[in-house]
Amino acid sequence: MERKDRKQRKNRQDSIDKPMPSKKDGISPRPAKRDTIIINLQPVSSIAAKVTEPRNLKSWHHTQSKGCFHLDEDNLLISHQYVLELSTATALWLTVKPLHLKPESGGKPSPDISVYLLRQNDEAVVGELVTYTHMKNQQKYCAHRELKAGSYRLIPMTSGCRFKPREKHHSTKGQLTQKESDTYVLTKQFKNALTDIFEIVDLDSNGTLSRDEFNLFQLHTSGEPVDDDAWEVVEGKR
Repeated sequence: MERKDRKQRKNRQDSIDKPMPSKKDGISPRPAKRDTIIINLQPVSSIAAKVTEPRNLKSWHHTQSKGCFHLDEDNLLISHQYVLELSTATALWLTVKPLHLKPESGGKPSPDISVYLLRQNDEAVVGELVTYTHMKNQQKYCAHRELKAGSYRLIPMTSGCRFKPREKHHSTKGQLTQKESDTYVLTKQFKNALTDIFEIVDLDSNGTLSRDEFNLFQLHTSGEPVDDDAWEVVEGKR
């Protein structure tokens, strides 16, 4: 290793002392031949360090929220982001895991998900990376860090290996309702689809949609925020 370093330093010095050949001299520059390096990478699941929960975790203050990855019109990956405001120094235990809407279906691999914690200033400009969920506890990826007072941004990320644009689109329309006796009811497939959408949009999992949650859904589906009249319809006031 020592000799290799000296050789590399000598090569770098030669490249500084000698003039670079040019096409005017009738010589085209050629890249130096490099040795082939083979690196065998282990699966991500085995690389992640194992960690146990803090012993007194039950006595900590807890908060949770769901989130989603979306593909925009240009098939670029976007996601929810979160802001963490700390008035005093505190210990943080951060976990993330994929949400399975239909556990009974099985067979589909879970997407790889990480959450990156970055410091931000008063103008919400994101700065340095503080930590990310690089440790594993059962099905969760975790991060444990002592944080100073201040404002932080939490940004979920995925590699996109298992989250890709749909390659095939159904050409047939699904049946939304069916007739039972003298009334029409929603089909089971349509009910399941609506339930999945609600589970995704209900970020705090309290069983109801707040205006902020519905507004995010409206922005993703129509590109426009919900106005007062539309929200009154949702609340059933009209």
